[in-house]
Amino acid sequence: MVEKINPTDGTVFRQLRRNHHLTLEQVADAHNSIAFISKFEQGRSNISFARLSHLLFRINISVEEFVFIRDLQAGAVPPAANSRFVYNTLIHRDFEAILALQDSLSVDHPTLADYDYLLKQEKAWQKRYENDHNRQTQFELISIQIFRLTLIDRVKPPDQPSPFKNVTDAMVKLQELARPLVSYLYSVETWNYFELYWFRHLMVALPVETIQNLLPLAMKRSEKYQAFNQIGNLRIQTLFSAFTVFVNTRHLTAAKKVLTTVEKFLHDTNDLSNSAILLFLRGWYQAVIGQTSAGFEMCQQAISLEHILDQPTQERRLRYLLKVVHINIKDPQGGAFFM
Repeated sequence: MVEKINPTDGTVFRQLRRNHHLTLEQVADAHNSIAFISKFEQGRSNISFARLSHLLFRINISVEEFVFIRDLQAGAVPPAANSRFVYNTLIHRDFEAILALQDSLSVDHPTLADYDYLLKQEKAWQKRYENDHNRQTQFELISIQIFRLTLIDRVKPPDQPSPFKNVTDAMVKLQELARPLVSYLYSVETWNYFELYWFRHLMVALPVETIQNLLPLAMKRSEKYQAFNQIGNLRIQTLFSAFTVFVNTRHLTAAKKVLTTVEKFLHDTNDLSNSAILLFLRGWYQAVIGQTSAGFEMCQQAISLEHILDQPTQERRLRYLLKVVHINIKDPQGGAFFM
């Protein structure tokens, strides 16, 4: 089957070929003639994925790197200064901006302007979904709706009473919103980046029992793809998120099991970033089960490690989280924090 390739693909390919000081004659072979490559570079010929991947091999560029460079030139990738951005063609920059706001409001106090922004984005995504019933757009819309609803009681917008009677009622309604995701996740036999991403991202709106059931499925059904770096890292991040749910709700057996699993995953991997977070979470767990001095010492060690490694953003995040953990020890409801 011949796939229609974006006309800019040929232009990007030509730039890369020339950058590697390769002529058309040097790249051409029995699979792709000089004439065909020339037409492709000029945007005058479609190309199958198999032929494109073979061409990229001929100029020493991976398929993943080629797509990244193409999207970078198209503006789909933020400037290099935004070091926290993880490139994946599934996740678009406009939705990343909403996620960035969500992340910041776990530390900063939200304003009415933040709420209005989310309301505007929710309406925009509703139109997107009306025009294209795509599962990615559907889950993005659900995410925005949940995020906006959780802000209502924090900013109290005028003429917008809380839709929730109490905390229990709030969780029931948020879980109802997330139900399409749950049904989908149970039905998928092999989990890719997409399934892990949305399980982790919407975990805060799922019942604890559902998370306990889905988590082993997530690990088992994504295991064969863990060598793909983004999936491997997302498996760790998903476990971290599950731990915070379990420890906040005092499902301590489940929380301990998560820590043990992550320790096995990270053993001898040279993954210092995730290892520092694991150290902090181990300290949180120790503090919750009553070993407060040892637990807080672990948390401080993780913060010191981030300082030594010159990771100021993560250091600030863990310092803030440590304050939350102190509150969490006394009042799990008042000091809940979800990764």
